[in-house]
Amino acid sequence: MKPETISVRSLRLVVGAILIALIAGCGGEQTPEDRVRNYIDQVAESAGARNWRDFDEYVADDYSDARGLQKKDVLAIVTRYILVNQHIHILKRIASVRVEDSGDAHAVVYAAMAGQPVSGPEDFARIKADFYRFEIDLSTGDDGDFRTRSGDWKPVAPDQFLLGR
Repeated sequence: MKPETISVRSLRLVVGAILIALIAGCGGEQTPEDRVRNYIDQVAESAGARNWRDFDEYVADDYSDARGLQKKDVLAIVTRYILVNQHIHILKRIASVRVEDSGDAHAVVYAAMAGQPVSGPEDFARIKADFYRFEIDLSTGDDGDFRTRSGDWKPVAPDQFLLGR
């Protein structure tokens, strides 16, 4: 799939997957699960700040997914999404985090993505949001920070976002 042929909806899906999975963990006395959660938080923050250049560090060089996308494709999609959308607001819910003995991790995250601020589910009645479920595989780089190695996503209904199913 070539980046220039990807629809806006596909852009939102890919960006959401990357946004949710791409932030480097913070130092200190954190559990591996805390580091994954911090990574997810940072990705969402970078997207909201429209810092598309940050994403080169968030995506593993060997990124590949079931859609056939590689790192260069994902970066092109993220860049286009951020440039097209003047406002990006993400409300996320981390459903699960699993860290393997190898240090690699897997997370399931639900996200509501909107062009207006979203502080909680009570906002869903007044704004238009797109809801997604992301499954993200992370690997640890040489620097010890997480990188998104692969991701899969699908749109879900608002109640699936709320219930995590």
